[in-house]
Amino acid sequence: MELENHLFTVSELNQIIKDVLESSFYSIQLEGEISNFRPASSGHWYFSLKDSSSNISVVMFKNSSYAVDFTPKDGMKVKVTGKLSLYSQRGTYQIICSKMTQFGEGQLLLMLEERKRKLASLGLFDPSIKKPLPRYPNRIGIITSHTGAALQDILRVLHRRHCLSNILVLPTSVQGVGAEKTIVKQLKKANKDRLCDLIILSRGGGSVEDLLPFSEESVVKEIYRSNIPIITGIGHEIDTTLSDYAADVRASTPSAAGEIATEGAEQLYNSVFNLKISLHQSIKVKISNIRSKIQIFDRDSVKRVLNSKIESSIISIDYLKKDMLNGITTNISRGKNSITQYINTIEALSPFKLFEKGYSWVTKDNRSILNQKINPGDTLEVKYKLGTIKTTVKENR
Repeated sequence: MELENHLFTVSELNQIIKDVLESSFYSIQLEGEISNFRPASSGHWYFSLKDSSSNISVVMFKNSSYAVDFTPKDGMKVKVTGKLSLYSQRGTYQIICSKMTQFGEGQLLLMLEERKRKLASLGLFDPSIKKPLPRYPNRIGIITSHTGAALQDILRVLHRRHCLSNILVLPTSVQGVGAEKTIVKQLKKANKDRLCDLIILSRGGGSVEDLLPFSEESVVKEIYRSNIPIITGIGHEIDTTLSDYAADVRASTPSAAGEIATEGAEQLYNSVFNLKISLHQSIKVKISNIRSKIQIFDRDSVKRVLNSKIESSIISIDYLKKDMLNGITTNISRGKNSITQYINTIEALSPFKLFEKGYSWVTKDNRSILNQKINPGDTLEVKYKLGTIKTTVKENR
């Protein structure tokens, strides 16, 4: 085939290159450091192998990954066996991996593990120093890239969970050279000016290298020094940085960080919402009961009920009137009897009663003579049944 005069289609050219690669590199061994490891739900593994200056894409299908006796992760140094192939749809070449063994931990993971031990020995990860999160923060500060998906994920969660707090975005670089400096700068600013009551430090997923700024000593120490509680939501569930160990609370994702920050507001909203529903239902029931009672009484039935009550009241009044008159009559009769008894008693005790028996009452100077000395010549007054007489004493015997 004369290549100079042949007009290839893209598919033809890719197929020729694929045949050449697979026939020339049908079984090769390659060593490198795993980067951007992405296990698919299908069971296939997708990742890159890199060294100090280059990287190459690798795919390991489900039937081959079963034979691997360890869990690959970013930063791990491995040896793979497979064939070189071309992914025609994208025109990129890759290693189809059939076997993988550990070649020793990558230098990056070793460095991070050593740094973790060092910072732990300084007490930066001590659980006893963790600060409690405010239940209803007045303002939440979000330190992340202002163009990243993490910010939108957090804002979406805050809106959905009825966040009552003001939101302050403190933009920063989240990967690359110098990113850790901008993160530290925003942490310092938030604390110095007391810009918020709670901080969310976040970014989306990535490789170990991408997340490296969040494992820098300067960032970890600044989190430790923060007077404001910090939630980290860095990467995905499988991603862990040293910032996560120093933070007051670690969330598995940016969205999860938003949920933790608004837990109090969400519970308050749910309580108010449930109370509203309960109150609404209670009012509806009461209104329904009142309507049912009202509907029972039409005009004629109301008239009958009122007439019945009026008749009952008239009868009750008549009975009360009769009882009252009987009571008055009885009381008058009792009073008359009492008066008659008093009169009889008084009359029985009256001295005039004695006059009828022949007795008289003798006085001197209008005083009874009982305790007086009577002398001849004294004038005495004698009261008897028929009247009063005066007499003079002639002599004492």
